[in-house]
Amino acid sequence: MPKYASRMRTVKRVEAGKENGKSILIVRHAESVANVKGVLAGRIDPTPLTQKGRTAAEALSPVVVAFKPELTLVSPLLRCRETIELAAPVEAQVDERVIEMDYGSWSGKSLRNLSRRPEWKRIQKDPGSFTFPKGESFASAAARISDLLGEIQDRKEKRCLIVSHGDICRILINSLLDRPFNAFQKILIEPGSHSLLLTDGNGREQVATLAYLNRLPVPTSSKVAKRFQLGGE
Repeated sequence: MPKYASRMRTVKRVEAGKENGKSILIVRHAESVANVKGVLAGRIDPTPLTQKGRTAAEALSPVVVAFKPELTLVSPLLRCRETIELAAPVEAQVDERVIEMDYGSWSGKSLRNLSRRPEWKRIQKDPGSFTFPKGESFASAAARISDLLGEIQDRKEKRCLIVSHGDICRILINSLLDRPFNAFQKILIEPGSHSLLLTDGNGREQVATLAYLNRLPVPTSSKVAKRFQLGGE
């Protein structure tokens, strides 16, 4: 518990200046079997957590408890539901808007092999123009995230916890910071990490302040997450 004390004080300190806004804690699911295998799981389910992932999810408990979420939204996929169930006994609502990207025919494929495809550079540089074969476009994912964030701003709850996937977490954070859409690919979000953003409370046109990004309660050795930035492994 002591190693989290400074983090808890940080959260309370930055929230103090945002009494009329929202605090949004964004958690990426902990390490899954697909992460270790280096494959793009997408919406393939079940893709459970590894033992290391389960330990990392449990290590998130002090973070979630200190945050005291009033609203918890979770992807319907098992790896996200396991993460929040192991992290803390909070009442979570499954929300399809934070489900992983639909990678279509790329789902289940090796990230190493996918990274050699000519489309990979386009995904990194201009994801907003890309639609996965037989799958979803990044623009479609951005639209559902925009709808979700607008609803969160309209709700009465002040502290919202979202448990989702790599690309979706990046798009969430990027959208809240009002950065150009394609810039989301430059945000690193590792399995089991948590990021905190604070909004100014000025309705749907709000822009958030980043309190912290990609914090890990325990060290990770996931080479896949660091080497490939498509998300959703």
